[in-house]
Amino acid sequence: NELVARPGSSLAEKQEASIAAFQGAIVARVEREATESSSKNKVLQSQLLVMQEKVQEMSRAGQVASNFQQDLQLLAQDFASLRGQAARMDVELRERVARGEREMKAEIRAAQRLLLEVAEGARRIPLQRAEQEFEERPALASLPMLGAAGPSYEEHGFITLAFADTANWQAPGV
Repeated sequence: NELVARPGSSLAEKQEASIAAFQGAIVARVEREATESSSKNKVLQSQLLVMQEKVQEMSRAGQVASNFQQDLQLLAQDFASLRGQAARMDVELRERVARGEREMKAEIRAAQRLLLEVAEGARRIPLQRAEQEFEERPALASLPMLGAAGPSYEEHGFITLAFADTANWQAPGV
């Protein structure tokens, strides 16, 4: 501006001065914009870092939620498996109990048949022969004899035939 204002300057000098002033203004403006741009860049970088940290936190939280969801799914599967095993064990136990009951009933029937056979056999043996065998075998001597002066039917009860394969033992007071 100083060159332009002076009288007696040439046109070339005036143009140079004008260009120099314009250049100075542009350089000042570029420097000012560079400074502003640098400060904005720093602000943007700090905001970008904050955003990256938030994304990482969300990623970690998402990963934790994902892990939690996977753990819940595994627990649900384990619970379903455990429930299935408990149901199978319950069925197996019921089957064992039912089989045990059938076996016990079969053994009771077999014992009843055997007792019935013994009772029928005892009816066929004459009383004198039974007393003879009873006396001949010392192991039987400790057992009470039917019709002897020892225990009677009133004390021990009696056996009756209920069905073809079932005998009832009726004891007094029971």
